[in-house]
Amino acid sequence: MSLTRNRQFLLKLSDHEYEMIQKKMAQLGIHNMSAYLRKMAIDGLVVNLDMPAFREMLKLMNRTAANVNQIAIHCNSVGGISGKELQELKDAYREQAAQIKKMVSEVITLKSIPRA
Repeated sequence: MSLTRNRQFLLKLSDHEYEMIQKKMAQLGIHNMSAYLRKMAIDGLVVNLDMPAFREMLKLMNRTAANVNQIAIHCNSVGGISGKELQELKDAYREQAAQIKKMVSEVITLKSIPRA
C-alpha cells in the first residue's frame, strides 16, 4: 500500500457542520482535519485512548530507570548492592509489570467493542 496521497476529495460543509466537526476534533485533541476526516471516512470511528494507566506506567518506568541508574552508579563506586536495594528494584519492576497488564487489558477491552 502506497503512502502517496494523490487523490483529492472535495467536501462542502455549512458553517454549523464545520463548527460541529471542529468541536469533535477539539474534544478528541486532534488538530489535523484531513487525518480526522480520513479516519472517520474509512473506519467511521475515532477512539481517543486517554488511559491513565498508560501515563502512570510511563512515570513508573522513568522512576525505575532512575533507580537502575542509581544502583549502577552505586555498584560502580562501592562495588556491590545491598539486599534492600535489590528488593526495592524487584518491587518496582513488579509494580511496572502490573501497570502494563492493566494497560493491555484496557486496550483489549476497547478493541473488542463491536462497531454499529
